[in-house]
Amino acid sequence: MLNLSLEKFAKIIKKEKCPLVIPLYKEIVVDTETPVSLFLKLASKEKCSYLLESAEANLRWGRYSFISYDPYILFAYYNNRSVKLLKNKDEKIFVNTDLFERLKCLLKQYKLPKIFNEDLPRFFGGFVGYLSWELIPLIEKKVKIPKKDEFKDIPLVFLMFNKTVLIYDHYLNKLKVVRLVVVEDKTTNFESLYKETNEIINNIVTTIYTTVSIPKELNFDFSFNKKILSEYECVKQKNEFMNIVRKAKNYVLNGDIIQVVLSNRWKKKTTANSFDIYRALRTINPSPYMFYLKFDDLVLIGSSPEILVRKEKNVVETRPIAGTRPRGLTEEEDNFFEKDLISSEKENAEHIMLVDLARNDIGKVSKIGSITLPEFKIIEKFSHVMHLVTSVKGLLEEKYDCIDVLKATFPAGTVSGAPKVRAMQIISELEGTTRGPYAGSVGYFSLTGDMDMAITIRTIVYNNKIVYIQTGAGIVADSIPQKEYEETINKAKALFLAVKVAES
Repeated sequence: MLNLSLEKFAKIIKKEKCPLVIPLYKEIVVDTETPVSLFLKLASKEKCSYLLESAEANLRWGRYSFISYDPYILFAYYNNRSVKLLKNKDEKIFVNTDLFERLKCLLKQYKLPKIFNEDLPRFFGGFVGYLSWELIPLIEKKVKIPKKDEFKDIPLVFLMFNKTVLIYDHYLNKLKVVRLVVVEDKTTNFESLYKETNEIINNIVTTIYTTVSIPKELNFDFSFNKKILSEYECVKQKNEFMNIVRKAKNYVLNGDIIQVVLSNRWKKKTTANSFDIYRALRTINPSPYMFYLKFDDLVLIGSSPEILVRKEKNVVETRPIAGTRPRGLTEEEDNFFEKDLISSEKENAEHIMLVDLARNDIGKVSKIGSITLPEFKIIEKFSHVMHLVTSVKGLLEEKYDCIDVLKATFPAGTVSGAPKVRAMQIISELEGTTRGPYAGSVGYFSLTGDMDMAITIRTIVYNNKIVYIQTGAGIVADSIPQKEYEETINKAKALFLAVKVAES
C-alpha cells in the first residue's frame, strides 16, 4: 500500500501549482539486505546512479543510506560556460550562461506540495552531484585557473535528479521505496500516473525479494607499503612538492598569506571495478560523507570527513577541519598523537585562523550576531588520521537561499588557505594544473530547499578506467617540507589501499 491514496494524490495535483514533485512510496522490511546488496541488485548497471552513506567520527554508521537511479534531469556545466540540460530525455543546450542563476531557476522550479508532511528523513531526493574547484573564477574573478587541464573532458558541475530513491533505515532494518512523481502540468492523467508509479514500486520490491546479488569477494590487506606509490604517475615528485612548499613558505614570510593548502595528485590505469573500490573504501575508511556517484564513465568514490556547508531550514553550518595527526598502531601511540595534536602551537594557530575564515564566510549570509561555535577544537578520529574540528553555525538571512550559501562558502578555507583569494592565486601558480573535482564540493540540493555539501577530499575520481587520487597539506611559516609531503601520503593511504583491495 502506498503512502497516499489515489484520491489524496489527485487532490494534491488539483490544489497545487505545477510543476510539482509528489513522493509516493512503500515501506518494506529488509533485514537480510545491505545498502551495497541493494545497489548491486537495482542500480549498478544504470548509467547515472548514486549511493550515499554516513558514518560518524566514532565509526558508528549513520541512520540512513540512499540508493538512487533513473534520472529525470541531468544538469552539466562545462568550462566554456555552457549548460547541457537533459530533461526526461529531451536535451537543451544553453551557451554563455550564468551558472548560479541557472541553478537557482532549476531548484525553484521543482517543489513539494505545500501540504506535504510525509514520514521521510530530511533528504529523500533532489539534485545530487559535484561542483569542481575550477568554478572559483565565477565567484572570485581575481583568481585565474591554470591552462594545464587533465579534466577538460568532464563537466565542472554534474547534478542528477533521479525519480527512484531507496531510503535504507539502519535502525529499523526497513526500506522506503520512493518514487518521485513529477507532474509538469494539470493536464496530466493522474489516475494512470498513479497506477504506473504503483506498478514501478511493486516491481522494485519484487526484484529486491527475488534477486540474488553475489558480489566479488574482497581480500582486505590493511598494510600500507610506499611501494604502492611506484605504481602511480605523480604530478609532483617528492622533491618537486617539497620545493613548492618552500616557495609557499616564502609567500607566508613575505606577508602575502598566512596559510595555503598545496595538493598533489597520483593517477594510474586500473583493472578494478569502480563499485568494488567504493566497497573497499567504505570498509577501510568509514566517514561522515561516503558516496558513490556514477555519471556513465565518470565516477566519484569518496569518504570525506569534512562538510563544506549545510543549510537546514534557516540554520547554516560548517565544520572546519584543520590539524592532523596519523592514527597510532596501539592505544598508547594513539593517545600520544592526540595529545601532541592538542598541544601543537602550529596546529592550533592554523585551526583558529581557519575557524575565523569559516565564521567570515558564514557571516556573509547570516543574521548579524547569530554566529555560534557549538563545538570548539574537538578531536575526531578516522581510520588513518585524526583531526581538530570546530562547528560554526549561523541563522540565515531571509533574502538568501542555498545557492547564495554555496557561493559564500565555496571553496572551503581548509582546502585553500587565508586570506582566501591570495591563497587561491598562489595555488594556481605553484600547483600549475587544474584540480578538477578535488577540493570542490559533493552533495545534494534537496526538494525541501535545503542543502548538504561535503568537501571533495579523500575522494577517488574514476574516469575511463583511470583512477585519480589527490590530497593536500596546509603550509604555514614553520612548515617542514618533508612533513608536509608525508601528510599528503597519510591522507591518501586509505584511497591507495581501497584501489589495491579492489584490484586484488
